[in-house]
Amino acid sequence: MDGFRAARGGDAPERVNVLAHSYGSTTAAEGLWATRYRVNSFVNYGSVGFTLDQPVTAINADQIFRTKGELDLVANAGLGAGGQSRKDPQDLGAIDFSATDEGGLRGVDGHSAHLEGGVGYLTPGSTSLSHIIEIIKRGRP
Repeated sequence: MDGFRAARGGDAPERVNVLAHSYGSTTAAEGLWATRYRVNSFVNYGSVGFTLDQPVTAINADQIFRTKGELDLVANAGLGAGGQSRKDPQDLGAIDFSATDEGGLRGVDGHSAHLEGGVGYLTPGSTSLSHIIEIIKRGRP
């Protein structure tokens, strides 16, 4: 994020949102902890957990959101395999949003962002994508 801001010559965009999936959320959390500039929101979905042993407030983001589908076995396994070293973002204070069937939208039924023959986190018509769009546009799910 520091390089992004430096490349723009200090002309920061109105909003900066970081979206991350699976182990990408782990990596993004580490990066946002180390960066100098804050982002508006950090949205993670299907996270296998953060390795930071600090509250999410230590991450340079105004708001941190997370979702995990009930049928996302990979995220659950990743959280379990991490033992004490990996924590669910929700347990660290991230704001949870739904990835289940809701209001005519479909719930996530696997781990992928785009699930072939199913519903991934970024599948059009999914609850999770609808919430992610609202977070990007309005700063809340």
